[in-house]
Amino acid sequence: MVVFTQSLTAQVDGHYWTHQYGARGLLMNGAVIASPEGETSLYYNPGAVGMDDELGFELSFFTPTYSVLKKRNLLDNGNVISDNGLNFAPGFLGARFKPFKSKKFTAGITTFTRLKTNINLTDRVVDIVAGTDVLLYRGDLSFSRRISERWFGLSMAYNISDALGIGITQFSTWHSQNSSLDFKKEIVESATPTDIVQSWRSQFAYGLSSQSAFVTKLGLAYRANSVRLGMTLTTGSYGAVRKRGSFLIEDHRINVLNLESSSVSNRVSTNNILRKSPLSLGIGIDILADNIELAFSAEYFKKINVYSVLELTDDPYDGFSPSGTQTRVNLNEKAERVVNFALGLKKIQSEKMTLFLGFRTDFDQRNVISLDNFPNYLGSIGNVYHLSSGGLFIIKNSRLSAGFNFSYGRQSGGLQLVNLSNIDQSNIFEFNGSNTVTSTFFSTMFFCTYDFIIKRFK
Repeated sequence: MVVFTQSLTAQVDGHYWTHQYGARGLLMNGAVIASPEGETSLYYNPGAVGMDDELGFELSFFTPTYSVLKKRNLLDNGNVISDNGLNFAPGFLGARFKPFKSKKFTAGITTFTRLKTNINLTDRVVDIVAGTDVLLYRGDLSFSRRISERWFGLSMAYNISDALGIGITQFSTWHSQNSSLDFKKEIVESATPTDIVQSWRSQFAYGLSSQSAFVTKLGLAYRANSVRLGMTLTTGSYGAVRKRGSFLIEDHRINVLNLESSSVSNRVSTNNILRKSPLSLGIGIDILADNIELAFSAEYFKKINVYSVLELTDDPYDGFSPSGTQTRVNLNEKAERVVNFALGLKKIQSEKMTLFLGFRTDFDQRNVISLDNFPNYLGSIGNVYHLSSGGLFIIKNSRLSAGFNFSYGRQSGGLQLVNLSNIDQSNIFEFNGSNTVTSTFFSTMFFCTYDFIIKRFK
């Protein structure tokens, strides 16, 4: 339970294959659609849930992870924002059992964290306004983004024969996200800095939650002596029981030079929001020869066209102002199609020790969340590549696995949030960043999983 409450500070949320689960999933780096084995089959391929009789309880409980997320030029030219974290990656809990007397039916329950992100960035710049000797500018910025998504699943599988199984897992997904940006830009007299010449103070934030939405996963698994095949279909999310969205804006501008000032303030909440996740198709093939197993898995995620997550128009003064001031909120989202693949190698050293090697891609779906005309503030870290290695050890009726996973990703050309080092009297009220942001992601995870096997069926 302690592991489940941890957050990975520098984790990214713009990817579909961020996490892998269980001993085989971690060691093979996700190349397990054809033969996931154990309780993780509830997630990877429900068709394989009943393909073995080693029913038990699986818990991924020890996955310390060190990660670094760096963004260069996000806040001003040349600066580097670094977010380092030593924490626990999301864990996995699952169990399988026989609900009926027939051996052909197998059921299971599971829960795991699908996304967990907590990013916070702050910066401050003070300098002389270019072209003057009497003016100073000050820039302060604070940005945060938090995302959490947990899945709960109930699975049922049926073995058509000893070599062919079908199954379905019904997931309930609980998603929430919050993002906020608070910045201040001021130009003051250098001799008397309490005297404001120009000032722009702005804060805006939004929050979304989708409680108990549903995702259905269908699976087919085939196992022969030397070949294993797997196919999966995962629906997009649907039928959320409770949805809620909120929005906050505070925008105040003062321009003493032109004797102008303005103020916009509003807080809005609504139950009318829409959140989409992509439909996906997965395939897997494993080839076995003596003590060697070569595995391949791939998953296609359908494109999500631009749609409105939150859209409303509100009067912040509730009709008391005769001017009829309206605040419009339109939060849009989209994601490109993605095909990820994974390769895994398994070598049986002895009856009690098996070695693994895995590689997978985690391609960026270029997810964009846009708020009216404001920029996309999180941006992307680009494609991430993962390499894993480790071993599985048999100890009496238990299986213990240990290994590591190394991840790296880099992308240039993201949208600069704001250039705090380039503020003058002409652009103080503008987002004056340029497309020069470079993002780098690095992560190293050490994991240990334990599976206690209850051998009810011989």
